Amino acid sequence: MERSYMISFKISDQNTVNKVTDSIKILGKWWNHINNIWIVKTDLDIKTIKSYLNVYLSGKDQVIILTLDGEAEWIGIDNIAASWLTNYLIK
Repeated sequence: MERSYMISFKISDQNTVNKVTDSIKILGKWWNHINNIWIVKTDLDIKTIKSYLNVYLSGKDQVIILTLDGEAEWIGIDNIAASWLTNYLIK
């Protein structure tokens, strides 16, 4: 069953950022509209996602992965972004 997750990170090395973002993009359907905040819809569980991303991280990097339960509100998000959120997050 697909679930929606928010993944956010603080990584100082741009090479690592590139590896992590490339990895996020292959997890499933993804959306990235605000710096370092990604929403992903995938059938992977949260521990698998964590393990998958952890391969690229060093001790100083920070990542948070949250499950999203389908409720959301936003301000200042354009129609294209709002459409993606409505289709993949809320439903």
